[in-house]
Amino acid sequence: MNPIQLEHIRAKTSFEPLLQNTAANFATYRLDFSSKRHVCVISTLGLRLFVMLFLLVSGGSLTLGILQKQAIAIFCGIFFMLADFLFFFRKRITFDLLTGTFIYGKKRVDFSQIAALQVIPKNCHTGKGRAFLAWELNLVLEDGSRINILNHSGRKVFENDVTRLADAMDLKVWSSNGLWSPEDDVKQEQQFKSKNDSPGCLIIFGLLFGGLPLIMVTLLLVKPLSKHCLSANWVECPAVVTASNPESSYGGRSRTYRIDITAKYEWDGRTLTCNRYDFFRSDSSTNIGVNAMRRIVDSLPPGTQTYCLVNPDNPEESVMRRELPMPYILILTLFPLVFIAFGGFALYNGIKGLRDKRRQNDSLNPLDRHEDV
Repeated sequence: MNPIQLEHIRAKTSFEPLLQNTAANFATYRLDFSSKRHVCVISTLGLRLFVMLFLLVSGGSLTLGILQKQAIAIFCGIFFMLADFLFFFRKRITFDLLTGTFIYGKKRVDFSQIAALQVIPKNCHTGKGRAFLAWELNLVLEDGSRINILNHSGRKVFENDVTRLADAMDLKVWSSNGLWSPEDDVKQEQQFKSKNDSPGCLIIFGLLFGGLPLIMVTLLLVKPLSKHCLSANWVECPAVVTASNPESSYGGRSRTYRIDITAKYEWDGRTLTCNRYDFFRSDSSTNIGVNAMRRIVDSLPPGTQTYCLVNPDNPEESVMRRELPMPYILILTLFPLVFIAFGGFALYNGIKGLRDKRRQNDSLNPLDRHEDV
């Protein structure tokens, strides 16, 4: 296309975002230039890990729901699993360099119909009032219509992809002010961060959002697991159940339970008490596996001859069973992972933003930073 045709196409092309207020706040897709034949849009490692995490959580919820016959857990597992599978049904986007064809799902466009690439920066707002800067990469066709290729906030990945694609296809890159250059994105990002960025708040949010679930996992899972491992050499000792009850407590909107079983055993002529069935469901209350806990209590009524495991180095420390309640462990492993991952991501971005701000301040002219000297 000659310059006059390009100017005519540019005049009728919109420079408003093609996808209004919709973008990912991290690099989700990138262009793959590994083949000399074609350039493909592929998912980034970050997006794959994100999808895998939710697949694990949804699979865990579905498994737990089936094992415990809980309809809500089954519904949540199926819903999130279907949402995850949408990731695998994204339209294929390929630039066939040998045939000069752009493939978008079932649509095929000849390179001669593509006028230019278009880069559009935009402010996107999350549901919590926070904003982030993202960029769109669109193809501009000869009739002025556009097709979106990339849409995320990963500036460095975005700039690299735009530059290499423009070179591979020998196309100009348009922006609202003329021709696009990577320096424009850097300036826009710096201006946006100076007005909107608050890395300190992001760090606090990340610590709270990821730290609290991490503490919960440590107390309810890591600590009992360590006790379970340390009790591998405890000695089996005959015992008699003196009391058994699925003790319940009411907190908030749900009732939680713990296995409350007491047994007496003899050790070196002393009568000692074991009031712990296992390391997981006796020291803390939960609403996971309530039916299983009731079956355990029903199987050990008062007067039952049983056994307990005793620590030979400290005979007063004992446990009735070294069992691993898998549904309990599964849900305490998978569900907090989502919050820990989001909290870690927020913490990483907060620290990164703080470093960028310091780097930006350090790059200022010394006369500007010490104008009072």
